[in-house]
Amino acid sequence: ETGIRLALGADRGRLLRQWVTESLLLAIVGGGAGLILAAAGMRSLIALAPQDIPRLAETRLDGAVLGFALGLSLLAGLLFGVLPAWLAAGTDPQEALAAGGGRGSTGPGRGRVRDFLVVGEVALSVLLTIGAGLLVSSFVRLLRVNPGFHASRVYTAIIVLPGSRYPDLASDIAFYRKL
Repeated sequence: ETGIRLALGADRGRLLRQWVTESLLLAIVGGGAGLILAAAGMRSLIALAPQDIPRLAETRLDGAVLGFALGLSLLAGLLFGVLPAWLAAGTDPQEALAAGGGRGSTGPGRGRVRDFLVVGEVALSVLLTIGAGLLVSSFVRLLRVNPGFHASRVYTAIIVLPGSRYPDLASDIAFYRKL
């Protein structure tokens, strides 16, 4: 595609702008989809969470979160759009057309960058898969641990002692010992 556009007289600057624009648009759409999933996930987690968690009702997606997501999406779009566009814009049109679509848009040194990125992606995905498996395995083992006591018919209470009657730590300790 790049070879054909360049052979037809397309300006390299225009091709760069087009590819960067496409990359930014995809990054912003992806960031928006991520925010929608984050909002839905947040509502689900709040609904499932115990209600005695402090400040749970204050959890929300505010302007700082939206700004961070927009900035991160723009940065990702620029970062992952400029390098491939720059490499493709340096393509020799005759070489690209003669290659017939194989690796026509890359020269001998440019294929190494792509190979390095593919190897990095595969290595990272294997590492994350192993980490996720270990996390699930540890969680299952943790659920099976005997806590050392029977939790049936056990009650808990939070006692707040008034500061006027129990002004220091010694009086607090004395109260708890009596209790």
